[in-house]
Amino acid sequence: MIPGGVEKMQYMQLPEQILSKHGFEGCLASLDLSGESTNLISDAIVPSTLVEPGCDMYASLHPGKKCTHDLCSNHGTCVQQWNRYTCDCDMTSFTGPTCNDEAVAYEFGAGKGIVTYTFPPDRRPEMKRDTVALGFVTSVNDAVLLRIESASSNDYLEIEIVEGNVFAVYNMGTSDHPIGEVGVKVNDNQYHVVRFTRTGPNSTLQVDDYNLQSNHPSGKWLFF
Repeated sequence: MIPGGVEKMQYMQLPEQILSKHGFEGCLASLDLSGESTNLISDAIVPSTLVEPGCDMYASLHPGKKCTHDLCSNHGTCVQQWNRYTCDCDMTSFTGPTCNDEAVAYEFGAGKGIVTYTFPPDRRPEMKRDTVALGFVTSVNDAVLLRIESASSNDYLEIEIVEGNVFAVYNMGTSDHPIGEVGVKVNDNQYHVVRFTRTGPNSTLQVDDYNLQSNHPSGKWLFF
């Protein structure tokens, strides 16, 4: 039994259904295993200095080290640590300690350049879920922002600008399914952030802070 999580490198080996990549931090009380109470400190085979008796963690946090709603910028998520906090900047298009720094950026000119990346066979992402966030500035009416193709089938995901609006189109084995935001023009030379998620056949798309669009298609589905 390993209460509280696993070794950091073992998270990459867990089943894909387990989305968490962090161990538990907080108070754990009254652990009962098959009718027997367990003392996590005295019964531990490998003792840890990071486990302490009692449940006064939050009471002992120093001011400025506890998560509040405004610590992380640009939709970053505050993650409470034992005596500090960190900002999870996934799905923000920003980076840095508080998700306020510009991430790596590339400029595409009139020459219509393209960047292609092929996942190594041992690092290809799992097939049932996609999460994509990207930020951009443009004045063009029509363009492909991102395309992901399967290495073994015709399945794909494409995020594009069509007449100044953002759309995503994906096919997981049967037919194309579009989802888009027709109420927001993004070809205005202003910075915009697009967030797309897919779980199985269902998807969501959001532009900046506008309403979340969702799609729940029916029918048979295959997964690349």
